[in-house]
Amino acid sequence: MVERLKAPINKGSTLTTENTNVAQAGKDVLVEQLSTIVQDERTHVSMVCHIFTIEDGKVASIRTYRNESGIPAG
Repeated sequence: MVERLKAPINKGSTLTTENTNVAQAGKDVLVEQLSTIVQDERTHVSMVCHIFTIEDGKVASIRTYRNESGIPAG
C-alpha cells in the first residue's frame, strides 16, 4: 500500500505528495504525507494524515486528516 502511495500516479503538474511517516498498529496503517499543490502560480503546502484500516488483506476504511493551520509535523 505504501509503495502504491509513492507511485507516479500520485504526482502531477499541480499536486505532489511525499510520504514522511508510516506506522502500523494492529489493523491500522498511518501514512503522513507532505502535500504540495501548485495552482495559479501559488503554492500551498500542508500535511495530510491517512489512516487505513486493513481487513482480510484489503482496505476496509480510510480516514483522512489535513493540517491547514500550518502546525509543524512531528
